Amino acid sequence: MNNPYTSRCPLCDARMFFGRAFDLNEIGAFLRGNQSVSIVGPHRIGKTSLMLHLIRAETLDSLGIGEENLFVYIDCQELSCSQQYEIFAHFCTKIAAALHSHSLEPELTLQAAVSKPTWSAFEVALRKLNQRGLRVVLILDEFEQFAKNPYVDVNFYNALRSAAGRLRLVFLTGSVQPLIELTCFDSSKRILSSPFFNIFAQSFLGLLSETEAGNLIRTPMESAGIVVTSQLQDFIYQLVGGHPLALQIACFHAWDSPEDLQLIELQTKQELETYYQYYWHNLSPAEQEVLRYPNVAGLQGAGDAALMILLRDLTRKCLLVQTGGSYKYPSRAWAEYVSTNLPVT
Repeated sequence: MNNPYTSRCPLCDARMFFGRAFDLNEIGAFLRGNQSVSIVGPHRIGKTSLMLHLIRAETLDSLGIGEENLFVYIDCQELSCSQQYEIFAHFCTKIAAALHSHSLEPELTLQAAVSKPTWSAFEVALRKLNQRGLRVVLILDEFEQFAKNPYVDVNFYNALRSAAGRLRLVFLTGSVQPLIELTCFDSSKRILSSPFFNIFAQSFLGLLSETEAGNLIRTPMESAGIVVTSQLQDFIYQLVGGHPLALQIACFHAWDSPEDLQLIELQTKQELETYYQYYWHNLSPAEQEVLRYPNVAGLQGAGDAALMILLRDLTRKCLLVQTGGSYKYPSRAWAEYVSTNLPVT
């Protein structure tokens, strides 16, 4: 059997998706209630993998989400420089493709909206789909790309909000930052005034629990006949914590030599170095300083609102974990990376 821990991108193999039961149930409950959802989490935490797993037929069935829901996945990276009419055409093209993939009859109004893309044509197509008994769930992954798009303004967001209020249309977005924070970079666009950002329930995606991580470590290896001792499982979890990507990397290197813990650690740290560099260099000096002594920062934070915000943000970025009233690093590999990059005082 080939090593299954090869993915460094969103997971396409459902057998390699582990955990996230709470997140899926929460999102499913919101969607059943016709509630748009914003999934927020740091880079490489598994937002796209979660979305792709959500729309698998077996997942939707387990969540009680019926076939009347038409899920349409859109990667907003493709739209970072598109004008508004191009965005509407892209939406319609993806909706038409979703109909085809589910063996549903094509919708002529979608084809018309692609040929002459306007907001009104897009809305006509949505109404026709609603009349066919379909509710459209637009999954807008990498939503921050809209915030960078110079052609997207408050009117665009207002139109989306209006459609969600009048039609059977729900949005599911994925972003690193909460949606409201994405709009703060350019107040001249007055995007913050749009009611679009008030229709979302937020779902913060964090680290896997120890039990979930254990299943990811153990199940694929044992399926291939590899003996996973409690020592190996504990070693991997302590080394990389509950970060899905880091677990994939550690397990990849454990696959061929599960007994050589020293080699596993060396190879895992070498591969994680690039990812850790990205996380570290995207931190503010204040965040880096908090990471110097997280326990001290936690004690001082009780009377310091600004410090508490830094601790909260670092926790949401999965670079710290809170246990009771104290803060600590989520893994030994990250702790050692931080210690080697902090300036000597």
